[in-house]
Amino acid sequence: MRQNPVFSSAAIVVLLLSSGCTPEEHSHSPAGPYLGQSPPGTTPEIFAPGIVSTGMNEVEAAFSPDGTELYLAIMSDIGTDFVAAIAMARLEDGGWTDLEIAPFSDVGLNMDPFVHPDGSKLYFTSTRPLDGEPVTTEDDEAPKSNFWVVEREADSWSAPRPIGPPINGFGNVSAATVTRTGTMYFTRRLEDGWEGIFRSRLVDGQYQEPERLPDNVNTTNTQFHSSIAPDESYLILSIYGRDDSYGSTDYYVSFRDSNDVWSDVINLGDEINTEETEAAPCLSPDGRFFFFGSQAKIERTAAPGMTFNDLRNELHQPGNGSWDIHWVDVSVIQTLRPSS
Repeated sequence: MRQNPVFSSAAIVVLLLSSGCTPEEHSHSPAGPYLGQSPPGTTPEIFAPGIVSTGMNEVEAAFSPDGTELYLAIMSDIGTDFVAAIAMARLEDGGWTDLEIAPFSDVGLNMDPFVHPDGSKLYFTSTRPLDGEPVTTEDDEAPKSNFWVVEREADSWSAPRPIGPPINGFGNVSAATVTRTGTMYFTRRLEDGWEGIFRSRLVDGQYQEPERLPDNVNTTNTQFHSSIAPDESYLILSIYGRDDSYGSTDYYVSFRDSNDVWSDVINLGDEINTEETEAAPCLSPDGRFFFFGSQAKIERTAAPGMTFNDLRNELHQPGNGSWDIHWVDVSVIQTLRPSS
């Protein structure tokens, strides 16, 4: 499939957002923290069904530190093009606004939103060209992904800029998350196809040469989409190809001690992992919840007396095999911490 890295994905995803909801679904404004949803327990739940998880492909969710902004990565195949854009909603006057395309998600494929723990910056992955790069790629060449950042400007964001080397420019990068001290954890794909988790420390305002995490974290040829706890005490990541997987790609956790020693990765279990692909973990800024993307399916059948419209609406609900956002109490992760 050809992926053109420069096109107005915003216009296409606006159509996706508007077509995925009926007028009745737009007629209410959710209120309160986390879009007014009742907090989950230790059993994962679909997050904000019909509002955030709609039966499209909602892959990633990220909140601002004060919990008043939601950033949502959405993707879809449209004909021969692959669409990936970042939508946003705000808590204003006690109610949440409808999702709309973020102003910085207007060029290329845009994913992996992450708001810095102090709220001053937002990082995202984009295939938009860097200065001096060609606008398009050849048919047999995948678009290059780099990290871009926008700075907080009152109630809006600045124009995006690339974060530059030594992180950008050396293999495709994706899924940046940042600790309170500024250390960035991210995925890098090397030229030989190996993909794994790296980190870069921030020293005097400059990111240092990235270091690859140890082999007991990077255990296969494919691990990606990590999320670091704000205090750097543990890392959640997606890994493909392990013998203890429940199928395809699973979520794992590695715990870090005060001496910067990482535990062996631990599978998060079959309450979270399925036979389908699990990717795009995110920890809530208050440390209470684990958000994650999943293609887990809900079994549905046509009930007696169901009309065609009933069936169509049922099949376009979350749980239809498209990506949905799930959430669960973070205690399910903490209970896995090795006693030693």
